[in-house]
Amino acid sequence: MNTGLPPRLEGLKLLELRLFAAPPHVSYSVSSICVMAVCESGRGIPMKNWILMYGAIALGVFALWGDLQAAVYGDFEYQVDEGNRVAITGYHGPGGEVEIPESMDGMPVTGIQMAPFIWNETLTGILIPDTVEKIERSSFSGCSNLASVRFPAGLTRIGESAFRGCISLSSVTLPAGLGVIESGAFSGCTSLADLTIPEGVHFIGMSAFLDCSSLTSVMIPSSVTTLGNGAFGANANLMAIDVDPLNPVYRSVDGVLFSTELTILLQYPGGRPGGYVIPDTVTEIGPGAFSGADKLTEVTIPGGVSSIGSRALRGNVGLTAIHVDQANPYFESVDGILFSEDRSTLIQYPAGYQAGDYAIPDSVGIVGSGSFYNCHGLSGVTIPDTVHTIEQYAFYGCDGLVGVLLPDSVGSLGDFVFSWCTSLVDIELSSGLTSIPKSAFVSCASLTDVIIPASVERIEDSAFRDCTGLSAVVMPSSLVSIGKHSFRGCSSLASLTLPASVTIIGTWAFQECPSLESIYFEGDMPEHGSTLFEGTSATIYYIEGTADWKDTFAGLPTVKQFLPIMIEDFEMVAEGVRFTITGAPNIDVVIEAAGDPGSGNWMEIFRCRLIEGACSYTDTREGLFRIRFYRVRRQ
Repeated sequence: MNTGLPPRLEGLKLLELRLFAAPPHVSYSVSSICVMAVCESGRGIPMKNWILMYGAIALGVFALWGDLQAAVYGDFEYQVDEGNRVAITGYHGPGGEVEIPESMDGMPVTGIQMAPFIWNETLTGILIPDTVEKIERSSFSGCSNLASVRFPAGLTRIGESAFRGCISLSSVTLPAGLGVIESGAFSGCTSLADLTIPEGVHFIGMSAFLDCSSLTSVMIPSSVTTLGNGAFGANANLMAIDVDPLNPVYRSVDGVLFSTELTILLQYPGGRPGGYVIPDTVTEIGPGAFSGADKLTEVTIPGGVSSIGSRALRGNVGLTAIHVDQANPYFESVDGILFSEDRSTLIQYPAGYQAGDYAIPDSVGIVGSGSFYNCHGLSGVTIPDTVHTIEQYAFYGCDGLVGVLLPDSVGSLGDFVFSWCTSLVDIELSSGLTSIPKSAFVSCASLTDVIIPASVERIEDSAFRDCTGLSAVVMPSSLVSIGKHSFRGCSSLASLTLPASVTIIGTWAFQECPSLESIYFEGDMPEHGSTLFEGTSATIYYIEGTADWKDTFAGLPTVKQFLPIMIEDFEMVAEGVRFTITGAPNIDVVIEAAGDPGSGNWMEIFRCRLIEGACSYTDTREGLFRIRFYRVRRQ
């Protein structure tokens, strides 16, 4: 019989097939759930390249030849590559200080794969054998009690977010052979105070040591030739970023990191207090250059700067003024606020600027990305009708902002534009908008009601997520789609009416809305995700004559509503009497007339279908009755 097994397994009596599910703290894709054969010897033999799929094999297990191996050794799960080298894929032990063995089943351990220890709160220390060359993405991410790591001598690479959020890790000594530290590798390690980066490291990724708030100084060796944006950003106590004088790419002046020619300011240490005058040699301020520098009070931009990267001066809560050399042809400062030279773009309002209201000048057409980010003292803002674009994160975290009126000139809002404006009670949206952007009002907990303009066609993902005070939303007849998570967590929302124009509702749109009792649909059943209403026990109401409705909608019960049939809009015209009949769409009605309604002698005079809920009729007959009465009924 052709079993489809590798030649080395042919002839062995197969006793069972054992499935290895994902460990409890890891989510694997289907293609990484592996199969192991257990043979007469009782020893688990890794079966190279098996993954689950449709197709019957022995004992009714479904599998397909793939490209992985999996097995168990003590508390560990592992895979084996083509060269019979082991990579750790899971851990199920009691925690504490864990030592990874140098070999498993006679094969050397050379790697730690993605996420085998992720969010393991029992782990306090890890001893990694010198045979290990790579620690992959998120391997130890979120291990909040991990206090010590012995890094192997053979280590060449630390993957993205490998130790992210290991808040108990206070000291890191990296081995001499290390070459690559990927993005976010140690971000959020808030206890990390002692860091040694060895000579030989040539790549440090974006945000690699972001938000390591216990770091006070760092030395970049001469071998580093690539340093990602914000590699040492948002470090609240970092006083100096020093660079080996032999480094050919980077240079430190008074603890501030620059390109070697001093033309690009890359990173200002986040813990340094007071003001700072940027050197005249600088022509570019890099993205996130002053990230997390909350003790910075003012900064002066020289005449040669032509480019300021995104987030460069965003959210520095101690910053009260941004000054610009008068000779600068690209930027201008007005009362300490940064604008483009022609004042058409408001680039940065200092987060520590004076408290109160602010009127944006009428020269402004664009309110820039993150321009008012985390301006906690801002209580009100006046936006002129010259403004047409408000970019992403513009008012993010302005938790003192109470009310905003967007003029009709505003046609574009960026993502997260008012997120975490927790005091925002009133927002009047522009009639020029065609969409409410992604996460626009996340966690605006004081917002109680919203009228969405008639121009809006889309409510994007998470637009009003966690607006816990939101109790009323008026949706326009122009609205076509409601995005994923758009009203998730709106715990005060009691009732909603969705216009007939809505054709798509994204997954989890109304999840965790416990007060939501009734949702009224004016049109056909829309296309929708399978889970819309988790944590919500509303009743769905739909109008008779609309299509595709069933007894339930996304798990909630439905109730058909019968609309009254009405005769409206009487009008005397030259031809006779004209009027309109309204009611549920697509129902058939009969119009009857009588001269004396008390006689009971009613005459049928017209039949019609209420296409889109209405039809018109003109009675042109003369002399039938001296006085005419009309009534309408269902056919």
